[in-house]
Amino acid sequence: MPLPTIEVPSYKINIISVPNTITYRPFLVKEEKILLTALAGEDETEIINAIKQIISNCIIEPEINVNILPIFDIENLFVNLRSKSVGSLSTIGLACNECEESNQFEINLDDIQINTDKKHTKDIELIKDVIGVTMKYPSIDILTSVENTEEDDAGISQVYDLVSDCIETIYTTDEEFQMTDYTDLERNEFFESLTQEHFLKIQEFFDTMPYIYYDLKYDCEHCNHKEKLNIRGIQNFFT
Repeated sequence: MPLPTIEVPSYKINIISVPNTITYRPFLVKEEKILLTALAGEDETEIINAIKQIISNCIIEPEINVNILPIFDIENLFVNLRSKSVGSLSTIGLACNECEESNQFEINLDDIQINTDKKHTKDIELIKDVIGVTMKYPSIDILTSVENTEEDDAGISQVYDLVSDCIETIYTTDEEFQMTDYTDLERNEFFESLTQEHFLKIQEFFDTMPYIYYDLKYDCEHCNHKEKLNIRGIQNFFT
């Protein structure tokens, strides 16, 4: 006689980069083991791979390539998975900006929101009616790869690599050029031909890109300093 099976609930969520509603289940003991093992090793690559594996395991439909999801969709999915699997409350530690002493706060993960900017666009005109670029959102793999790039004093290499990796197409009034059709050298030559004005236009794509956030108001328990913080990024919501 087979052992009984436990029915697992399912939930739905809409994310920015996927047009269809996603159906997912909470992560189970087997997924929690994957995460805890990665966290215990304290290796960033292993933790990222664990998060992607858990998300991939828990999505019921539609079929999604987690490797190419934008970082903000990965974060949004994982926060919702964590909320439905472990509980919506999470305790975080933050240092006071005034006295620098640590404070512990309990936040509700269900109150984390996605910020979208109405000015944000993936199509950027470098020269009006002449030439422009279409950008793609950085995946968690692209960001990790860029962060592992040898950094100069100003972090310029990392910034340039990120921008270059996220240019998907170049377009003119007559033609469109897929960057994947060209060599690293050819792509680099185009990138290095940009003026500072062009670069700033592209930089605005990243500045206005969606992100998850939580507004926290608190009084420091050590010095009573009042603070309002806009907390961003998945790494700040879990201890």
